[in-house]
Amino acid sequence: MPFFLAAIIAGFSLAASAIDIACNDASNSANKKVIQLVKRAYTDVHFDELTVATFGTELPTDCDYLSFEAPQKIDVAGDIVIKFDAFKGTAFVKRATKVFRVSGRATILKATQNSHRGDMISNNNTAENIVDVSEITRYTQSKIEKNSHQFKNYIDKGQVIESWMVEKMPDIFKGDAVKAVVKRAKITLTLDARILENGSVGDNVKCKLEKSNKILLGTLHDKKTVIISSL
Repeated sequence: MPFFLAAIIAGFSLAASAIDIACNDASNSANKKVIQLVKRAYTDVHFDELTVATFGTELPTDCDYLSFEAPQKIDVAGDIVIKFDAFKGTAFVKRATKVFRVSGRATILKATQNSHRGDMISNNNTAENIVDVSEITRYTQSKIEKNSHQFKNYIDKGQVIESWMVEKMPDIFKGDAVKAVVKRAKITLTLDARILENGSVGDNVKCKLEKSNKILLGTLHDKKTVIISSL
């Protein structure tokens, strides 16, 4: 039977999927797979010197291959428990349970000064730090595109930056003037309006017509134009 890897992983939650490794190099292969799973679970974190210690039942070597499923959640602050099923051909031989403990370092972003909601993230208010992997969470950020994102809330100096604290800077802000474009058959109307919420190009946003105060929903086509989708 050919050995294969079929891991479907999305964000922090890992969909259950069978992973096969050869028995003749099981321990080394298992450690490498666990490190891969950690990196895929923490996609916003840059790891340094990542290693794995193992405990539990020895993995069998008198088999053709071992099969296991990726855990639903990977937590580097705790132990990762995986059950391996050994096979000879298509026949099940035995099960072994292993505990994996990840150690190493990771790059994180910290605030270098107090910042407020709406402040643009830049090199002036954030800096990279190296910490032990036990200190990170699934929200920890190693790098954020500077000058294009802003803080969503007040941030204390020294606070570790997490994904829920930041957002992409909007292309347009509540109260900005826009042109509301209404297309019906062969008729196109362009009306003066005010945007009612922050938004980025491609977002669905609400705007209010200047003359009638009617509220319309549309798609932000560019920083000055909303294509109306409903009247």
